[in-house]
Amino acid sequence: LKPTHLLIVANDAKGTYLDKAPLIEGEFEKISWFKGEQAIVNAILTTTSHKVNKIYFLQGNGETSFHELDAQKPNMMQLKNWLMTENFALQDINLLNIVEGIPQDCDILAIINPIAVLTPDEINKVENYLSHENKSGFKGRLFIAIGSNFLQQGNGRYQWIDTSLESLLLKYGILIENKLLIEPELTIKNMGFFSLYIPFNNIVPHTITQPFIYNNLALSWGEKSRSIAPQAVTDKKLLFTPLLLTSEKCKSISDVTAMFNSYKNKQLNEFLSEREGKQVYIAACIGELIPKANRASFSEEDISPTGLKILAVGNGCFLNSPIKETDRDFFINSIRWLTSEKEFIGNGTPISQRISWKIPPEKEWFYREIIFYIMPLFWIFIGGFVWWVRKS
Repeated sequence: LKPTHLLIVANDAKGTYLDKAPLIEGEFEKISWFKGEQAIVNAILTTTSHKVNKIYFLQGNGETSFHELDAQKPNMMQLKNWLMTENFALQDINLLNIVEGIPQDCDILAIINPIAVLTPDEINKVENYLSHENKSGFKGRLFIAIGSNFLQQGNGRYQWIDTSLESLLLKYGILIENKLLIEPELTIKNMGFFSLYIPFNNIVPHTITQPFIYNNLALSWGEKSRSIAPQAVTDKKLLFTPLLLTSEKCKSISDVTAMFNSYKNKQLNEFLSEREGKQVYIAACIGELIPKANRASFSEEDISPTGLKILAVGNGCFLNSPIKETDRDFFINSIRWLTSEKEFIGNGTPISQRISWKIPPEKEWFYREIIFYIMPLFWIFIGGFVWWVRKS
């Protein structure tokens, strides 16, 4: 498979173009695992399926846009182009410009990095979407990514921006904490001050995360991140499932003003040594349980395929262009879990390593004697024995 090749799966009605990027071993970067089989299978399912999932992306509150042409501004153009090849219909939606609420054909509502406060009317429309069934009999499906958004006030202090979505998520058992996450020992040296590292052994087993665990893949996100936690009093009809954990070195900081002042005064190490250093969640999902499920503990199999589903990520910029392959796979598996589809990006086939065998110089004479003398004599002996038996 070469970059010049074109891969299309088609029937009489439509065709599906396969993105070759994850399938080609580049000149400088080796792909993590070969996904050719599952890519072709997914393309066949997409081509033969009559269902086209529609994702509405919320706009109007500073969210990252698909249409930003300025190279200096963040955009998700790469994600948009890839989603369109995967048989998704995409549309922006501004809740202030509609009266009836979120349309009935909305399979998933995606809210990516809002930086302004949503009005009560917008929040009501989102809540109505989540609590009511659409024309296909599914309750609302929400993918939300919120970063650490705060502004510096005139007095020099930093104020967290409450978008009102935090209060809405709290009703469904998800607490978006006002805590800035940084990893001082690894981040400052290698990845940038606010980068976040998620080792593969800190990824919680789930349908969404299985390929990362199987292939020992870590995630690394830039920009500012915040932690996610379950609500203290959970709704028994909903199941909270963590997906990603920060590394053991991660620091969770609630006093942002003191942190930035310490950073400016070159006292960061002393300040961070006093902060909380335990692991925290950076992504989690909520699923509505099957009504008849009645036992002490629940698992992913107990989630209703048509019930409410929410997936929350404490970073709003990990889908920005240029997008990493691992982040793209995490997003698409999240979308397919939300829509209760079966064709997830799976474990793939581990790339075979080239094996070479070198004979030590001091053993060359030994193998030479075997190859050129002993092996020919062996076959001569066998041939002579067979001749003698037949003659007798």
